[in-house]
Amino acid sequence: MDNAKEKEIDFKPSNWLYIFLFIYYSIWLLQSYGAISHYITFGFDSFQAYDLVEWLCFGLFIVVGIYSLYAVIKTLRGDKDCITSLKWSLILVFVCTLIDPTRVQIPAYDIATRLTVFLVRPLFYLAFYLYLCFAKGIKRRFPKAERKFGPSGWVWVGLMIAFLGVAIYGTWQQYEISRYCRPVDLTCLNLNKGEVCDGYVLFSSDREWVKCEEGADTLYIDKRIETLPTIMSADSASKIYISSGRCDKADARTYNQVIVTSLGSLYKSIDGEYGKMREVAFVDTIVSGNRVMSTIYETTVDSISVYFDVVMITEVKSPKCSVIVRADKMPIATFWAADFAKDVQFDLQKVAQGKDNEKSCNAKNKDSHRTAKRKQQTEANMFAPLFHRIGPRHLLGIMTLKYDEREVTYRKSDRVFYNL
Repeated sequence: MDNAKEKEIDFKPSNWLYIFLFIYYSIWLLQSYGAISHYITFGFDSFQAYDLVEWLCFGLFIVVGIYSLYAVIKTLRGDKDCITSLKWSLILVFVCTLIDPTRVQIPAYDIATRLTVFLVRPLFYLAFYLYLCFAKGIKRRFPKAERKFGPSGWVWVGLMIAFLGVAIYGTWQQYEISRYCRPVDLTCLNLNKGEVCDGYVLFSSDREWVKCEEGADTLYIDKRIETLPTIMSADSASKIYISSGRCDKADARTYNQVIVTSLGSLYKSIDGEYGKMREVAFVDTIVSGNRVMSTIYETTVDSISVYFDVVMITEVKSPKCSVIVRADKMPIATFWAADFAKDVQFDLQKVAQGKDNEKSCNAKNKDSHRTAKRKQQTEANMFAPLFHRIGPRHLLGIMTLKYDEREVTYRKSDRVFYNL
């Protein structure tokens, strides 16, 4: 009996506290219902695209949600650590709400409505927290001398540390990805005969390649893809343009936008009248660990048949990508894009070597490993290629490879309206 009295404080919450707790509890219930109904409607395919950071955040969000509801129960029950638990809950929920990207997806065009919906949740959490800190009713009914930092407080501290750890790891991961996607100085590359590099990708070709003309359009789709025109090749029958950079959402929707943008830019450079465009073939496959999407079109320019092929090659284990647009007077084979992608290398760190190290044993081993099939070289150190193949980086790349499904409904998850 004495323990029960020691655990709880005999106080009656004010009407304002009841109102705040009711709204707080209702928000979590509505969000839970919205999330469940969303996934029931559109499926759980979005989970397939989650990486480690997203899975960690997803798990922490669930724990924070459940423990926030428990903080409400503790407050209504009058536990000595209830105010501490409720404050920590509001702090974490406020931070999570601010960094939630789905808050900007508001089904309204009126600026006042969008701004109100965008700010309503964080402003409510902030007002609730300030009420707990400064309201005289809380201080009178729940004096600081009778409060304590109980086990729930340590749970919230642990959750905060976990969120900080995930945030630091995610920031470091994004930094590494951004550094990986940056163009490489071509003067630092040790290229072999027949190899072509635009600073982003390396491939084999017997065509002549030159830099793209100044002022060429950048391919940019907000938060999806951004590529820069790099090199081009032209002969009497065809022209090939390459644009490279990064693609953070390599799905069917992004690829369709790439087609529209690329063909629109190509038409601007065509002198003459072109007819109606007809899709001839479509390919979506995995080649050498890279996803290849290719669509071939047929049209007429001044009553002469012309063929276009828009190819998007993305590295499955990173957001690095290249967009290739080919215009040809002759029909383009459906396997052309796959053949082109066979020798495409995105990881230029394997071939980027300082000139001072070009003659080193390590450089020779890497070079022979990369070009043994073409140059028919013998290995200077027969064990070096073995270690080069089974290194941790290569094993991780193999384990993370997967076949992406081209499902339009998957991108419906971009429009999430259940967040209040």
